[in-house]
Amino acid sequence: MENIFPSVDSLKKSTIMQFLLLYPEIHFRFKGVSPSLLFRREPEILFDMPRRIAPNKPVELFLIINDTDRFPITLREVTVHICRKNHEEEIRFSPVSSYEIPHLCSEKTALYRFTLYTEAPRGETLRIYPTLHYTNTGKNASCSVDNFRTTGKAPLLAYGAEAPYPGPALYADLHCHSVHSRSHVEFGAPLWCINRAVELSGLSTAAVVDHSYDLACHRDNYLLRDSSLSNWKDQQQQRKIYRKLFISEEVSARKKRGGVVHLGVLGTTPFIPGSGDGARKGYSAKAEPTLSQILKKYGNAAVLYAAHPGAPVPYMQRLFLRRGTWTMKDFSSPHIHAYQLLNGPPDISWVRARKLWIRLLLKGKKLPVIAGNDAHGDFNRYRMLRVPFLWVGEDHSRYFGSARTGIYEHNPQNMCAAIRAGKTFVTTGPYLAIHRTGIPCISKTPVTPSSLSIVAESSQEFGPLQSLRLFCGDKTTRKEISHRIPLHKQTYTATHLIPPALLEDSFYIRVELYTEKGAAGAETMAATSPVYLK
Repeated sequence: MENIFPSVDSLKKSTIMQFLLLYPEIHFRFKGVSPSLLFRREPEILFDMPRRIAPNKPVELFLIINDTDRFPITLREVTVHICRKNHEEEIRFSPVSSYEIPHLCSEKTALYRFTLYTEAPRGETLRIYPTLHYTNTGKNASCSVDNFRTTGKAPLLAYGAEAPYPGPALYADLHCHSVHSRSHVEFGAPLWCINRAVELSGLSTAAVVDHSYDLACHRDNYLLRDSSLSNWKDQQQQRKIYRKLFISEEVSARKKRGGVVHLGVLGTTPFIPGSGDGARKGYSAKAEPTLSQILKKYGNAAVLYAAHPGAPVPYMQRLFLRRGTWTMKDFSSPHIHAYQLLNGPPDISWVRARKLWIRLLLKGKKLPVIAGNDAHGDFNRYRMLRVPFLWVGEDHSRYFGSARTGIYEHNPQNMCAAIRAGKTFVTTGPYLAIHRTGIPCISKTPVTPSSLSIVAESSQEFGPLQSLRLFCGDKTTRKEISHRIPLHKQTYTATHLIPPALLEDSFYIRVELYTEKGAAGAETMAATSPVYLK
């Protein structure tokens, strides 16, 4: 039987990790004195770097030091031990201050960049073990990879891609967060880092959708609301600097019943308030718009998408943060333009999101798909606060750019219009499309069922094609019918003409693809947006 879905063990693991996924803030203590096994009298220190390096791009290492205003340290030297196929080497960087990158929030979060190679070795996975040597309150100290208690300190990985991403498409991570998302338990990466990670990894863009409840607070004190919206204004001003990024927000939108859900915004809008699950004092539901009001007011001004609709919400978050889940009723508005089907690897969130999405499609809702990773930096792996004050964990299968939105478009300037039109698919590796006469079909434009074909393309990086399935929404039964498409063994490309007779009773079709393990070390998948038939 084909291994289409994740194993039970991986689903259990991902459920544990649903609590909080972020760069962990380790200094917060209730009333400043509550016990915390994670608390350290030094700033958060972590090394990070893109997991994938595109052809002809350098290998760069980032050092991020948070809360430097509260816990100043003196940096002495960075040593980097690198394991390659045929040899090992060590590189030293000193003085560290000469490698600093200035950015808008430098007074609180210091950023340093170190170039390890001017071009990534193609087809190799580098194992990189960085160490910072520093002085804290007069005493010499060092930390490797990060200074979070309970993390494994495993080397960072960097795969040097031999070729660009497969297929004729633009690729984007459409859900990540920056340093402007800062709270009791998290902080994000500087925007410079995100922009640079896009360039190095081979993406076309990324959507920085910072939390509305963070953008409404002071940048210098994340617990205090700021009526002047200085944090949001600072974030928005950087649109002019980082033109490759969509810089907007993720709104905590209040439902009439059932708590708060997250709504991603792509485009230029005024600040949209939403603090229902922000764990701040003074929240008033009546002072903020509902989900339906937001959709109605901004639906023509931006691309609005359902953010991570499959993510399970733990009981404690429901109880204390008013956090809810997306349901069928929440999609009654025509102004939800897209659906985040993938939020990281295809785990339990994917299974739940896929199930709800199929129900919506069978009810006639036209919802193209997008993907992102909800990364707060996390360019190489997720560091997450599994248990507040007690345990920081890691997830090596989830990182910035691992789940991507593929867009059938050549001009990055047209990406918002392309997403709204439904020219999208989601992927963790291969290219996938439904073509008509050689052109990718658009989800929002119905097509005749003749001359339709499935086009799939992978690479050595992402592995040979393993399983390809066509799903047809039946007009009469309102159920999906699955058809297995035969594939040659160890093939990296496939084009399959869809017999029109197969589609006689269908009102939409979509396709899913799975690969074998590739050179980058993982099995991958892709899924198209629905294509509607005349």
